[in-house]
Amino acid sequence: IVVAAIGAAEFVKGDWIKPGAVVIDVGMNTKPADTAKGFMPVAHMLQSMDGTVTVCHSKTAGLPAHVRRADIVVAAIGAAEFVKGDWIKPGAVVIDVGMNTKPADTAKGFRLCGDVDFDAASRRASAITPVPGGVGPMTIAMLLKNTLNLARHAAGLPRLPLRAE
Repeated sequence: IVVAAIGAAEFVKGDWIKPGAVVIDVGMNTKPADTAKGFMPVAHMLQSMDGTVTVCHSKTAGLPAHVRRADIVVAAIGAAEFVKGDWIKPGAVVIDVGMNTKPADTAKGFRLCGDVDFDAASRRASAITPVPGGVGPMTIAMLLKNTLNLARHAAGLPRLPLRAE
């Protein structure tokens, strides 16, 4: 499993995802191995947590309306601030997997941003992952967890679960 998908799903395990929660996965889904554009593993993982998952992409008809009904939004589309704040249902959880640059008046001439307009979305969401500092560090943590599981397997020990049961 792509560790970024595990990292994204880790944010909503437990009390965040209720059975039947409406989950919208906004991504291009053209290359499943490309976590910036194809994030199908997270859709499958959230389905296994009893979420009702709909996978959308940038050309989905009525995309804002789909996103507005979501209890959980996973944005992995690869376009800076593509998901607008007014698309977010009040109280929704937003997981922004994107890592993009936008021109800015900084020493480097750009700033990092996600696929979601963080400032506007954070006024409506109950929880939102920042970019940078959200899914990226969780992805590294899940990579380390996978490494530990491989070491345990090599030593003949049982693996640790990928998520709490």
